[in-house]
Parts: sequence; C-alpha cells; structure tokens
Amino acid sequence: MLTSWPGQVIGGLLFVFGGALLIALPPLAGQSGGEETVPAPGLRWVKGMELAYQGTVEEESRSQGSRFLKQYRIECLLFILGVDAQGSAQAVFQTRLTQVGKNGQTEASSIRLELGPLSAQGQLAAAVSGGIDGETEGPETWETGFLFKQPPHPWTKGMTWDFTEPGEPVLHGEILDNETLHGTVHRKLQWTQESPEWTQPRGDRHGWRSVTTVWVHPRTHLTQKVLRVHERRHAAHRDVTYRMTTSYELNRHIVYEGKLFEDRHREIEQTLFAKKQLQEASQAKDAKQAALLDAIVKRIDGFQKQFPATPYRESLLKTRELALTGGRRQWVPPVAAANGSANKKPGLIEGEPAPEFICQDIDEEQTHSLRGMRGQPVLLVFFQPKSATAAEVLPFLEQLYREALPEAVDQAAADQAAAAQGAAKPKRSYHVLGVLHSPRPEDWKPVKDKHGLTFPVVMGTSLRLSYGVTATPAWVLIDREGLVAEQWTGWGPEWPTLIRKSLQR
Repeated sequence: MLTSWPGQVIGGLLFVFGGALLIALPPLAGQSGGEETVPAPGLRWVKGMELAYQGTVEEESRSQGSRFLKQYRIECLLFILGVDAQGSAQAVFQTRLTQVGKNGQTEASSIRLELGPLSAQGQLAAAVSGGIDGETEGPETWETGFLFKQPPHPWTKGMTWDFTEPGEPVLHGEILDNETLHGTVHRKLQWTQESPEWTQPRGDRHGWRSVTTVWVHPRTHLTQKVLRVHERRHAAHRDVTYRMTTSYELNRHIVYEGKLFEDRHREIEQTLFAKKQLQEASQAKDAKQAALLDAIVKRIDGFQKQFPATPYRESLLKTRELALTGGRRQWVPPVAAANGSANKKPGLIEGEPAPEFICQDIDEEQTHSLRGMRGQPVLLVFFQPKSATAAEVLPFLEQLYREALPEAVDQAAADQAAAAQGAAKPKRSYHVLGVLHSPRPEDWKPVKDKHGLTFPVVMGTSLRLSYGVTATPAWVLIDREGLVAEQWTGWGPEWPTLIRKSLQR
C-alpha cells in the first residue's frame, strides 16, 4: 500500500511532480563489503496507474551488398485495472507501431491491445495469447520489454545470473555501472540471449543474439529506459545480416481516479468484448458470421457517440475496421494447425515442416492450402503494398509466377479453360503465393492494377503469426515435401538470381 504521494489530486487525476511517480520506498543501500548494493525492489502496482513509453525501432538488413533501412515510432501503454491483496495486478497493454517513410511521413501503422496479469515483482505472470491484430511490415506490435526478470537480491555491481526456460537459450543477466538519466542516478541492468548458432555458425540454420539494457529508477523501481539490439546472421553467412534496434523511454506515469479511471476502464472492456466477438465470428458460418460482424460495428458506433474517447479508442476502432472487412466478405479464416504446430513458438526452422494453412485469396476466386500444393516447391512472399520495395518486388514475383508454367502459359486463360472443361490445371514447376502484410485488403487492388499482376495473394493476418514474420519483404521457400528449405528477409539487386537458383535446386 502507498505510504506517501508527493503529488496533488485534482478532478480525479493524480499529478506527479518532477516527472517521477514517487513512492515511499527504501533508498539505495549503503556500502556492503566495499560494493554498492540495492535492496529488494519496492515496486507497487496501483489501481488506475498508467505508464506511457515512447521511442523508435530501426531495422537494418544487409545481404551480399544490398541494404535496407526502416524506422518506426513505438508507443506503449500499461494500465492497471486492479490490484489484489498479494500485490499482483490485472493490466492492459497497448502497443502502437507506426512506420515512418521518407520526409518523416507516416506510411503504415498497427496497434494491439491485450489483457494480462502482472506479478507483484513486475513481471508478466502468464503468457498473453495473441489476438486478431492488424498487420504492418516490420516488428511485431507487441512490446513488454519494460517488464524485466528480477535478478537475485541484493543487487551488486558486477553480479551476474542466468535464467533458463525449457526449449529456450539461457538468458544471462548482469548489473552494470549506475548511470545518470535526466538528473537521476539509475541502476543499469543488461540481459543477453543467443542461439547456439551465434557462436557456432552453421550452413543450414540462422544464428541470433539479443542484448537488452534497462535503466531502473532507484525509488519507483520502474523501468525508465529500454534499449534492445537484436541481431541475426542468416545461414551460410559470416557477418550480421539483420539488426533491429528498439529504444524507448518512460515519458508519463499518472494514476487516474474517479471518472477518468472509469472512462478508460469502460473503453478497454468494450474493446476486449469486441475482440472476443470478432474471434467468435471467425468460427461462425455465413449467416451467423454476418450477424455477429454487423453487431460489432453497431455496438462500437453507439459506444463512440455515448462516451468520450481515451487513448484506447484506436484499438476499438481497429476492431471495428476488422469487422467491416469481414462484412465485405474479405474475411480470412485462421491458419489451420498441423503437426502440433499450434503449441509451438511461432517461427521457422529450416528442415522442419512448414505450418499448414488454408486461406482464400483476396479476389475470392480460389482457396490455397499448403497441402494442396504438395509435390512442387512453394515460394511464400510476405510484402507491404505501400513499401518502397514493392515496385521492384511485385513485378519480379509476377515474372516468377509466369515462368513456373510450361512454355509461358497464360495462367488466367488456362485456369478459365480448365474450369470450363473440368480439366486439370496446367502443372507448375513451382508455386508462388503472395501474402499481403496489411490490415486493409483494399490496398492490394491499386497495386495489382498498376503492375498488371496475376499471381495469387492472400491476407497475412494469421500467416504472419504462424510463420514468425517480423519484417518485409520476407521470403519462405518450402520444398516438395512441405519442409522449410530456405528463408530470407530484404531485397537487393542480387535477389532475383539468388531466388531463381534456389527454386531450381
């Protein structure tokens, strides 16, 4: 329970002085054995507490002379709905990721809101399941790096420790030197995790390393700043081929009371309820699905007129947008699990079965399944239609699609003839399937018409999660047996040659 508030309550809003939510906790301890130590954290969750973080995410991909850079703005909100007698909290997380294009203009954005329990020590007490989420190219819209695993206590400069979880590489932690941040001396901690292939490179598997540094406020024990550098080295490469740098700081933490708390609570509940209805609609049949989707849209429209907007309104509107998409018959069913893949962590391992899927293309002309394409290689390409690389990537995919037919058969004409005569479609030497990395299927038609594209494209809402795609363009080559053969991220002058050679193997 809080014992002191160095602030002032006005109209149900607790203003916090000095940019920090000051809670009466033990200060930094003195000297112990000649080294500075810190007692166990005194973090306290409070109903109505809202933490707001802002920063950037930068992606850099390098491969055989090519290089692409992308930048995003990231905004994270943590809102405490309630706290139990043990100090654990029920919290809501909202992460907004906005891609920044040339001249600082916004190109695409994605937002995600989830409910999750927090322990009294400030950690997620259980895994938060993924929900139906809007897509954008780049990092996944889910950031909780400001909640860190607590090291043993007391904290002593130079001390190290290891966390281990089944099936995961060891997470190695270290207490670094204190560092002044905004005039306050913060405790600095660092975590390092890497795959075995990082120190022992292999020709058939990628290696990766992630280093996360956090700055912890000495009194509130809240994370003030996060810096994470995630690097990948693709198979058969000696140098780093991909780097993602995530950096953000706490810029606001306020405790809301009275009506201000109720407004947020109400809008969050409305969003969570709408998301639940949306998932139910995805499993329903035509008539019931249409009724559920229509009810979602009407409920949200009525809510907007009746109640004031809060920072969580955008998540509610995103759910409405997805419901409208389904109402226009542009709904894509969830990816079907196969070989127990539903229980596996998202991501691909070369040489193992690719996640099965059954998806209808955007034009609703046919259904595509991995099992149905078995026997020929399959090239999946995740792309963002508004990306700067789309003007080169998409025409190249069209070339590959046409080259896969014997004697350059016109695919559209051949499919129509086969359907009319009940004959088998022309046999391809490989399949090409585009995956739209955008929450708006209407983004596809202008690009399709502009470049005269005919290769099939499906929505990427479910595929992105099951295939672990975090940046685009992402390429996944699946062999004749349904196993992941190769995977790449990025685009450059040498890519057409590289991909054609892989398809011919």
